[in-house]
Amino acid sequence: MKLTHWKLLFAVLLAATAAGALDLTVDQPVPCNVFETGSEVRLPVTISDKKPLKGTLRIEVRDYTGKKLLEREEKLSGTKQKYELDCGKPERGYYEILSTLSNEQGEKTKEWRNSFGVADFSHRSAKEVRDGGYRFGMKLWLIEEIWWNRKLHWDAGKVMGVCCNLGLQWTRAQLGQRTPMDTIELIRNYPVNVVLKVETYPDEMIDRARYPKITDFTKVKGRTKALMPKKAEYQAHVKKLVREIPEDQNVFEIWNEPWQWKTLSAEDFATLANWAAEAIIEVRPNAVIGPNIYATVNEYDKRVIAAGKLRNQKMIGIHPYCSRTTEYRGFRQILRNYRDYVEAKTGKKIDFYATEFGWSTAPQGQRVTTEAGQARNTVREALELYAGDVKTLIPHTMASREYDPKDREHYFGYFRLNGEPKPALIAFSNCARMIDGSRFVGEHDFGHGIGAMRFEKDGVQTLALWTEDKELPFTVDTGVDEITVVDIMGHASKQKCDGGRLKLTLNGDPLYLVGVAPAPAGALIGPEDELMPDRWQPRKTLYTIPRSARLPGRSEPAAYGGEPLFELADKKASRSSLKSYWSWTPGEVAILFDVKDRKIVLTGPNGKGGGDRLELDLCARPGRQYDAASLFDYRFTVIPATEGKAAQLRVSNPAYDKTLELAPGKSAPGIRWSYQPTQEGYRVELRLKSSALGVGDFKPDQRLAFRTVLYNRDRTDVDEWKTYHTRVATQNSKDRYNQLNMIRLTEGK
Repeated sequence: MKLTHWKLLFAVLLAATAAGALDLTVDQPVPCNVFETGSEVRLPVTISDKKPLKGTLRIEVRDYTGKKLLEREEKLSGTKQKYELDCGKPERGYYEILSTLSNEQGEKTKEWRNSFGVADFSHRSAKEVRDGGYRFGMKLWLIEEIWWNRKLHWDAGKVMGVCCNLGLQWTRAQLGQRTPMDTIELIRNYPVNVVLKVETYPDEMIDRARYPKITDFTKVKGRTKALMPKKAEYQAHVKKLVREIPEDQNVFEIWNEPWQWKTLSAEDFATLANWAAEAIIEVRPNAVIGPNIYATVNEYDKRVIAAGKLRNQKMIGIHPYCSRTTEYRGFRQILRNYRDYVEAKTGKKIDFYATEFGWSTAPQGQRVTTEAGQARNTVREALELYAGDVKTLIPHTMASREYDPKDREHYFGYFRLNGEPKPALIAFSNCARMIDGSRFVGEHDFGHGIGAMRFEKDGVQTLALWTEDKELPFTVDTGVDEITVVDIMGHASKQKCDGGRLKLTLNGDPLYLVGVAPAPAGALIGPEDELMPDRWQPRKTLYTIPRSARLPGRSEPAAYGGEPLFELADKKASRSSLKSYWSWTPGEVAILFDVKDRKIVLTGPNGKGGGDRLELDLCARPGRQYDAASLFDYRFTVIPATEGKAAQLRVSNPAYDKTLELAPGKSAPGIRWSYQPTQEGYRVELRLKSSALGVGDFKPDQRLAFRTVLYNRDRTDVDEWKTYHTRVATQNSKDRYNQLNMIRLTEGK
C-alpha cells in the first residue's frame, strides 16, 4: 500500500475514533428509511457521549424544497438521550433531518444529516415487470466489510428489497457470483430481473500460449478480464453457469468496459464475445445477449463490430455517462446514430440496455455534482433513454464507499453508506412511477431550451417538462380545465387551467402534468421523426441559399452569381481571406471557395505541426448532431498545392474506416472536386451529391449545419501558432458540432 493510502486510512480511523465519543443516530424503523405512501413516520433519535452532554440539540425536518415539516429543540443532560420524531403521514417526497448541537454559549459545535423518503410501492412480481415492459432498476452493490467505519453494515438484501418496493426491478449481477451475495439466491429471493454479466473465468483457463511475453501472470491486473481463455474450457464453464440460472432470466451482457483491459484488443474481445454467445445460445436458444462496448461510433466499437459482427447477439449494453448534462452531450442523437451504424454493419436490429449511468456527488474533485444535481440529471437522462427505447435503465449504483471525498468513484450511490436514501433515489423511483410501462408518444417543439415529452399509460397521457437547469416562466396548453402536477419527488397538486392554459415556472427539476389532452395531429415530433437540431444548443440560421435551376457550369465566382454567401478575413495579420459561393439543386450542392494566401506553408518548425489548409464541416442532418462528430458530420479538408506537390482533398466521417484522400480531378461516390491556383492563392470547388451526405434529395427549408475554417502559416523557423493560431472561421473552430451554424435552403430569392 502506498504511503498516501496509509495516511488516508489513518485519517479515516482517527475520525471514526473521535466520532465515537459524541454521536447522534437515527434508527431505521423501516428498511433504509423508505416509507410507503400513507405510512406513519416515527423516527427514533439517540444522542450520546462518553461524558455528560451539555448544550442544546435542535432538530429540523425539511422536504426537498426546503419547506419545514417539523422542528424540535431539547436541552441536553446525562450521557444519552432518546427522542422520537413524529412526522405524521408526510406526502410523497424526500426529507432531510438536520440535527445541530450548540454549546451553552449558543455556538454550533456539530451537525448531523439524515434522511428518509416517502414513495408509492409497486408490489409487482418479476414476471409482471417483464410482461409489462417495465425498465427501471438499480445496479447491485456488494461489500463484505466496511472496515473504515465499523459502526456501519451494508445489507445488500435489505436494499434490494427496497428497490423492488420502489419498482426498480432490474439489476445487474455477475453470472456465477457466490459471495457476498449469490446471484441465484438473488433471483430466487427478490422480485427482480437480472442482466447477467458474463465476465471472468477460473485462472487455470487462461490461454497462456497466446501471451509468450508474460512471465508472471499473477502480476496482470484483472487477469481473467484482460486475457483470453482457452475456447473449449471457457465455453464449457459458461454453459455450466447458465444452466444454474432460472430460465425466466434471459438477458446476458458480455464483459464490463473491455476497452479498459489493455491486453484485450477489440479483435480479441469480439472473438471472446462470440464464444460466450455461442455457449449461451446452446443452453438458452432465445437468450438476449450482447457486449458492453462504448456505444458511440468510435474506433474500438468499429473494430469489435467489424471483427465479430455480433454473431448470436441481439443487444448492446451501454454506459451513457457524461460529465455535464445529457442535453449538453446529446444522448438521444448519439443513440440514433449508433443504432443506424450497428444495424447497417450487422444487418439486424439491435436493442440497447443501459446497465450503468449516473453522476458522482463526491464533495471534492472534478466531474461531480451536488445531490440535487444527481437527482435532476438522473431523471432527465431516464426520460431521454426511455424515449430512445432503451430496454433497461440501471443506474450505477446502489451505494458507494464514501471514504475518500476526492474520489468520485466513491460517491455514485443512490443510497448513502448508512442505508438512507439520497434525493436521486426518490426522484428516480418517482420517475419510474410516472412513466415506466408507458408508451412514449412524442415530444413538443416548445422552442429552444425546453424539454417536453409525452407518455401514455392506460389511456392517460403525461407530459414531462424541464429545462437544462435554467429557470424559465412558461405557459402550456393542457387541453383540460384541471390538471395534476407532480414534482420531481412525487408531490402532487391539482391545478386549474385558464381556458386549458397553465402557467408554470420550469427549471432543471422535471415536472409531470398528468391527464393532458391528446395533442392535435401534427403537433408532436414522433418517436421516429427527426429530432430538433437546436433544442438545447443555440443555433443561428445565418445564411440562406436560393434553389438553382442548374448548378454553375464553371468554377468561378461569376458563374455563381458574383456575390459570395460569406467572406472571411484575417483582421489581425491581413495575410489571408476567403470568399465562399454556394448553389443547390435537389440532388446536389456546389460550393466554391476563393482563397487569398500568397505564401503556402504546409508544416511548422522541423517539419512538425499543421500548415495551411481549408476545412469545411458539413452536416445535412443537424438533428443528429451532438457534442462530437455524428454519423452525418463530414469534414472536407483541402491541403493546397506547393511547388512539386499536388493539392489534396481529405474527407473524413466517423463511419469511415479511413480518411478518403483525393487528388485534384479524382472523385469518390457522390463527391467531385477541383483545384485551381490563382495569382493571390487558389480556388476550390466541391460538388456533393445529397446521397454522399447521407440524405435523400435536398428540399426547400432544409437546414445544413456547417463551419468553415481557413488556417494560415507563413513561417517555418518559429512556431507562430504557439502564440497565435492564424485562422479565419465562420465560428470558433473548437465549438462543438451541435453548435455549428446553419444554412437554410430556400425555394427562390
